[in-house]
Amino acid sequence: FSDQVEALGTTRANETVVITTDISEKISSIYFDDGQRVKKNDLLVILDKKEEEADLRAAEASLAEAQSSYERAKNLQNTNALSKATLQERLATLEGARARVESIKARIEALVIRAPFDGILGLRQFSIGSLVQPGEEITTLDDLSQIKIDFDIPSIYLATLKTGLPISGTVDAYGDRVFNGAVHTVNTQVDPVTRTVTVRAILPN
Repeated sequence: FSDQVEALGTTRANETVVITTDISEKISSIYFDDGQRVKKNDLLVILDKKEEEADLRAAEASLAEAQSSYERAKNLQNTNALSKATLQERLATLEGARARVESIKARIEALVIRAPFDGILGLRQFSIGSLVQPGEEITTLDDLSQIKIDFDIPSIYLATLKTGLPISGTVDAYGDRVFNGAVHTVNTQVDPVTRTVTVRAILPN
């Protein structure tokens, strides 16, 4: 014997994200088309980074000079021709130069936008030369390899709900075609008003 429970579910992509930027900058290159399938770390957009690259060259030159100055100071200190305090000062300057180079490299990396996971891109909302602001949607990315379905079940079934229970469902757009999957997660809280618990199932797409 088995209990069969019917519920209205809401489908969600396995993973979904809005592709945006943390920096206000113009778009210099776009490497994707609407609806394109991409792999994790595929290049999507490059923002204008000429200023940062110039800063990096200057910082690397300063780093090279600081490294050379420290090496000279270390050799002098070995022969007691330079105080230990001066050597420490040169070392601090060297570390500061290294930190500046790493900081600029991080800023440049933030101007290169890559796909965070495998999926399908949505519509492109900007063109090359457009100024994009932090939080503005450049496009969307959805992992549709499997589908999550959330639905509410009366709490009287809570004792029998568990991971792996089979589910089957239909979608209006596909007529009588039946899609099969299994319960993945049962929420830890019961809604105090409806006395229902939310269940999440996974279906292969």
